[in-house]
Amino acid sequence: MLDFSGTAFCKRGLDLTGSYWIIKGLHITLAGDNGMIIKTGGNNLIENCSFYRNKDSGLQIGGGSHDNRIINCDSYFNADPSDYGDADGFACKLDVGTNNYFYGCRAWVNVDDGWDGYLRGAENMTTIVENCWTWGNGYLEDGTDPGAKANGNGFKMGGSDEKTLKHNFIIKNSLAFYNKAKGFDQNNNMGSMQVYNCTGLFNEGNDFSIPGILAQGETAE
Repeated sequence: MLDFSGTAFCKRGLDLTGSYWIIKGLHITLAGDNGMIIKTGGNNLIENCSFYRNKDSGLQIGGGSHDNRIINCDSYFNADPSDYGDADGFACKLDVGTNNYFYGCRAWVNVDDGWDGYLRGAENMTTIVENCWTWGNGYLEDGTDPGAKANGNGFKMGGSDEKTLKHNFIIKNSLAFYNKAKGFDQNNNMGSMQVYNCTGLFNEGNDFSIPGILAQGETAE
């Protein structure tokens, strides 16, 4: 276990800036920000790791980092005081690169989203999620609702400040249930979204929500 409880608020646990690293079997907890962030590089393998009780997203990928594989990992009970608006389970967002792949991962009871693909500073990349589960997001560990900024979507497939950016999202054989908001959410993503053989149920909002018009040439199915 890597216990970062002695670190200051806003200090991350692990910063990975290289390529071709293999990280397996770690428990990463109580960091003052992300439990782990993959900031640059790519082609890393993160397997059988758990990220929990961190003060921002359990695992975040950004900085153009690409072609990472996140396999059989768990992310839960992550919460960011005091506004509780950013701590996701898995955050493949902002300036992230392309072809990041999640398989067999689970995200539950994170104060924001299970998976968050919101963009700021990059676009037209692809994220793939397969055989993954997410539930109970939007709440604190004790089950209380910390307020409106705690979004609580299962899979947020994109979105941006400008409401024009494209995050091409592919989700296969995955499940979203009992989330505070939506199960599978377009937000304002303008990219292609492919949701295959997935199940949404008992979410407080729509189980599946892709109501918006996409950019020319993009498709949702």
